[in-house]
Amino acid sequence: MNNLTEAIERVKSKVSKHSEFYSNNEEAVKQQLIFEILEALGWDIKNPDEVRPEDKTGMGRADYALILNGSVVAYLEAKKLSIDIVNDPNPLKQLGKYCYDKGVRYGVLTNGIQWRVMKSFELGKTLEERILFETNLLKDPETRAAFLLSFLSKERIVSLEELATLFNQLEEAFRKLKGHGFNTEEILSTLTAPEKQKEEETKPELTPDIFKGVTLISNLQDVTYTQPVRAVVKFSTEWVDLNLKRHTWRELLEKYSEFILKREGKLPYIPGYVVKDVSELKPGRKDGKDRHYSRIGDYYVYIWMSANDILRLLKKLQKASGIKLAIELEKRK
Repeated sequence: MNNLTEAIERVKSKVSKHSEFYSNNEEAVKQQLIFEILEALGWDIKNPDEVRPEDKTGMGRADYALILNGSVVAYLEAKKLSIDIVNDPNPLKQLGKYCYDKGVRYGVLTNGIQWRVMKSFELGKTLEERILFETNLLKDPETRAAFLLSFLSKERIVSLEELATLFNQLEEAFRKLKGHGFNTEEILSTLTAPEKQKEEETKPELTPDIFKGVTLISNLQDVTYTQPVRAVVKFSTEWVDLNLKRHTWRELLEKYSEFILKREGKLPYIPGYVVKDVSELKPGRKDGKDRHYSRIGDYYVYIWMSANDILRLLKKLQKASGIKLAIELEKRK
């Protein structure tokens, strides 16, 4: 993406300095503006197996054919800068004829600054309705222009229609959410939160020293016949030792719950396991009536469980509180 952004910057700089030149010289637009973008998109403009100039169709010659694995995936039609390819319908009609005649799936129309990308055929839709995306390098933010043009890269062009559809749906959803009063920061943080959480849970953390020798509970599955000999929790950017004394799973559950309560002022409500009314706890396993619990502040935490059961509850507490827990295990003697 960096190469593409830099290419867009170079194109804009050239047009800023030599606007009149490009307005009257289509060949210069091709060689000095369009090729800048195509090369940044990974196309070898000197290789006729990838970019073929003057490709013949029954309706005339397309300026360039973009070829992938021996097949033409798109025709590119170039115009001089003075031609407004958005408001002048003729260039799009010309490109549409080339694509339709040869059965080429996509068409790219550009004057070096304006870029329009179309699907060559769809039943019941006009040429304008088949526009997948368009961008203006002088008006759009460079990040947006680069993002859209990246759909034309050698790696992504086979998924061009899918990518364009997803982007258009995302933009529409964004617009509607903002119309309901949500701001951009709220929407973006919500969309990226699951991915950030996944990254945080899976990436290795090697520092500080207190973390060495322990494993995030999210990475543990079967802890049968083990005992926790050390436990550390992460709150904000700080790791804190829970100072286990008895090295039991019950103690770990109690200490972790106490830490959450102290830092958050409350414990997550987990029906049957973490409640405020003791009658809501699940019954004990022996007689089915007595409830075995630890009292943590105003909460009752169920503790009549196996190591794996407690691990599952610890994971629920971690997910609800956002406070990570990592432990060091030993085989029970």
